[in-house]
Amino acid sequence: MSLIDLYTQIYSDSDLVTKKVKQKIREIVRAYRHSWDIYSELIQNSVDAINRRYRIYYDPEFSLYDCYRQNSTLIDITTNYSGKIKLIINIPEQTIKILDNGVGIPKDKIQEFLLPDGTDKVVNQEYGFKGYGLTYAAFITQSFYAASKPFTENNWYEYSLDGLFEWLIDEQNECEFPTGPIEEPRIIDNDVAREGWNTEIKIQLANNYKELFPAVSAIDQALSLVNTSEQIDGFEYILRTRTAIGNTKSLFNRPPLVPIHVNLEIVFEDGETTDRVIPYSYYHPKDHVELSVRSFTFEEYLGELIRANPDLKFRSLFHKIVEVIVGTRLSFTSNFALAAISSTRLSRIEGALGLDRYETKDVGISYGVYLAIDGMPTGLRIDDWDTKGGYLKRYFVVIDIDLEISNQLDPGRKGISDYYARLFSDKAINLINNTTIGDSLSFGTYASRHLDHGRGREEGGLPPQDFQNEILQRIQTGDEVIDTDEHILQTLRNVSSFLYLPNDEQETIALFYELLSKGYIKGYKTLYLSGSSAVYDAALKYEIIASSENSYPSDILGIGRVLIEHLQSRGEEVYVHANHHTGQTNYPELCVDFKLHVGNFLNEVINSSGNTSKDPKAIDILVVWDTYIPSSIPNNAYTLAEVTPDQRIFHSTTKRLGLIREYNTEILCIVLKDVISSIN
Repeated sequence: MSLIDLYTQIYSDSDLVTKKVKQKIREIVRAYRHSWDIYSELIQNSVDAINRRYRIYYDPEFSLYDCYRQNSTLIDITTNYSGKIKLIINIPEQTIKILDNGVGIPKDKIQEFLLPDGTDKVVNQEYGFKGYGLTYAAFITQSFYAASKPFTENNWYEYSLDGLFEWLIDEQNECEFPTGPIEEPRIIDNDVAREGWNTEIKIQLANNYKELFPAVSAIDQALSLVNTSEQIDGFEYILRTRTAIGNTKSLFNRPPLVPIHVNLEIVFEDGETTDRVIPYSYYHPKDHVELSVRSFTFEEYLGELIRANPDLKFRSLFHKIVEVIVGTRLSFTSNFALAAISSTRLSRIEGALGLDRYETKDVGISYGVYLAIDGMPTGLRIDDWDTKGGYLKRYFVVIDIDLEISNQLDPGRKGISDYYARLFSDKAINLINNTTIGDSLSFGTYASRHLDHGRGREEGGLPPQDFQNEILQRIQTGDEVIDTDEHILQTLRNVSSFLYLPNDEQETIALFYELLSKGYIKGYKTLYLSGSSAVYDAALKYEIIASSENSYPSDILGIGRVLIEHLQSRGEEVYVHANHHTGQTNYPELCVDFKLHVGNFLNEVINSSGNTSKDPKAIDILVVWDTYIPSSIPNNAYTLAEVTPDQRIFHSTTKRLGLIREYNTEILCIVLKDVISSIN
């Protein structure tokens, strides 16, 4: 019986089979929205198969434990069973293969498991109980191949189909359901069977998903995640933070259900092959060399504080809290891994791993709260911290929740209800602000006072945010001072009428308008420019043509890919902020403030002792010459980070200034020094 015959049995009206099946499968496929989803689903199936085999051996509470014994089918019981997985990616062939030594797939189930809801997995005992993962993996492929040997049997069976994706996207139902070189499972004898594996799944991806079926366009990026050998470290990070390989039990010093040896093999376009072992554990930023040189657990740090002349600064502060009950109507047992890490440090790690060079932006590293389910990371960020203030941007939290939470996730496990997202997000904030050890201060207090934010990336030759402080320190210590501003001054003279660097706010305003008039800054039109007695300096309209010459990276300060794609989806060629301002700015116009330094603005709103009527939450853009901030401004009162070029909306904005404490807001900055530095 073919796969489509099985579908026919489900739907009594055979005329509706194709329509109903396609509709159901399309709904499933659309639920997966990330470049790495195909890896997470294949790996999850393998981990589930390994865990199932282990539990059949050793766990009397497992639903299948008695079943196997009653049927006298359990053979070859060992006392040292461990899992193994091999992931093989062939870039030239566009294939992904995964092998495991799990429980195997019975002959009569190979086809059935491709069906929507065709799983036999057990709710609250296994990861993939919804039965969608293999359906998704099969129906996005040019060709699908499965071979398996149930661990209680001796024979290997194989099955394959070609053209499932073409059939799925056929709107006119002109394509018959595809047949494969092997339409029915058949016995085979191959090298895989002799090497101790129990299941092999191999898929060949299609081309141009974006054109053929835009809803799954993210799959176009799946293979590009590891196109070259330079990307392997970044790809390992993706596997260990977004798939079941990254077992999060390691964060809480707990062993996985069963150890699994993971091997990754990649064949590149030039024929070069690489092979590496991937740890079966979560890749936490605290373990990266950027942080590990000054990384402490909460307990270790408190020990450091009692030493003579302690160095209070740290790059990472980590604390685990286990067996936390969250929720009332439905409660979940959860483990919280709290980490205080600056956004600047996370950005540097992202750069070191090459994640910032991917075209897809769903693989980056950001602050926030990330969901794991019984040891399996989902890659799902569930917090609402972007609306709650800059002070939260120093925390990276992983929550490992029991399997019960799976019922609250969407089919692709990439979305969770706002209610539960807020529930866990608010609990994380509560733990950050109130967790102590003995008579210590809270975890959050130490993070706000002593976190070493770092300078941010120094690639590209732009001065770091505390450049002026560093120069002053060099002068005081008698070290040689190199005039790194000379090239800035020369460029400034080449493109403007200025013969020297701006010295005050008025010169900053003048330089802004000169750069705007000459087209180095684009898109802004003045609604009004106020006098010195006004609270806010200017109101600007913003419109920009979404052309290649105005977009990054053609224009290094231009609008980003995300905005371009958004406008294209709406059929718009010009971004008019007045039409899109809802949720971004208070008014269709931009409220703008001018200052010589970022520090001048911070001094006005933070150190003014209430002697200002300026509300930072009303300001959309701050225009400054540079990012100098004096030491008199508490470093726990603000954050300063780079604007991600691919996500830039407002031309020439290069920095994001976060105000913490009572303001809890973020202001985009046009740093004129950055603008000058970008001019060749």
